[in-house]
Amino acid sequence: MSIDITPIQEYLPLGEIFPAKVKVRSYDSDSQVSTIKELSLSIKSHGLLQPIIVRPLKEGFEIVAGHRRFLACRLLRWKKILAFIKDLSDSESFEVQIIENVQRLSLNCIEEGQAFRLFVNNYGWGGVTHLARKIMKSEQYVSSRLQLLNLPKNIQGHIINGDLTVSHALELLSLSEKEQNTIVNKIIDKNLSVKETRAIKHDTGISCISNIPNCAINKTTGSKQNVKDHEMKMESDDMEDHLLNNDNVGTDSTNNIHLLILKKAKVYLKISLNRMDNLINECDEMNGNGNPGFKIDDDVRNHLLKFRTTMHSLLDEDINLTLKLKRRPQSHRSFV
Repeated sequence: MSIDITPIQEYLPLGEIFPAKVKVRSYDSDSQVSTIKELSLSIKSHGLLQPIIVRPLKEGFEIVAGHRRFLACRLLRWKKILAFIKDLSDSESFEVQIIENVQRLSLNCIEEGQAFRLFVNNYGWGGVTHLARKIMKSEQYVSSRLQLLNLPKNIQGHIINGDLTVSHALELLSLSEKEQNTIVNKIIDKNLSVKETRAIKHDTGISCISNIPNCAINKTTGSKQNVKDHEMKMESDDMEDHLLNNDNVGTDSTNNIHLLILKKAKVYLKISLNRMDNLINECDEMNGNGNPGFKIDDDVRNHLLKFRTTMHSLLDEDINLTLKLKRRPQSHRSFV
């Protein structure tokens, strides 16, 4: 007998969905607005090819992945949107955002660094090693992006524009801001390779820059190459599958199957609680409108509140059973 443990999929009203409180990037820049408009035209012609991912909150749902798809559908004035619903913590939600953007190569190096800093430093959700493992990159990859944020804003701009590679930029970290700007100008003007930049910094010193024609220049190495040319790339065609099924469940692990069933039940209960809250609010609004001759009976409203309390109780039972199962020794983990 097979059990369906795939994520819950529903059409949700756009009015019940909210952007993530902590986002890896902003979506109000001119370039992002233009991209969202283009995406809306594509969705209008071909439909929404990939559902968004959301997590249930006390009121409504928060976007985990698919911010641009959501904004594009809202631009089309859709009433509902297809969404996968997953129960995720704040840190898990942010992890999924980073995974989606990094592996789809949709962030520049500075945006990656800013997202990594939020995760590691600002919120303390994990260290460099933990984050690197989550996004399937090396620790050096994560650390290098964090170090880029120590450079002046104008040099960060050159990195974003592709004038400097990450490797070029890392060579500048030990220099003063004045020295950094001097070398950056020459890297761009003279098309210096990383090796030549390092030689200038360590061997001949900055004074060599004024005599740069005497330094060997490799004209075949362009400084305006894509900043990710030397980084490990990963296939992203099936990224949504990875994001949706990142519970690392082995098909032969009965315990993990049990835990996933309880996790899915928890999501259903949270959705039901959300629906019940909406219904109670509708009843209160109907009473508040002062419709002559109409009033929601107190007994009916009290029954709705009892239903809500029962759902809360069931949710607590689900959480307690999950914790109990997790604490059991591996050899005794089974339902009886």
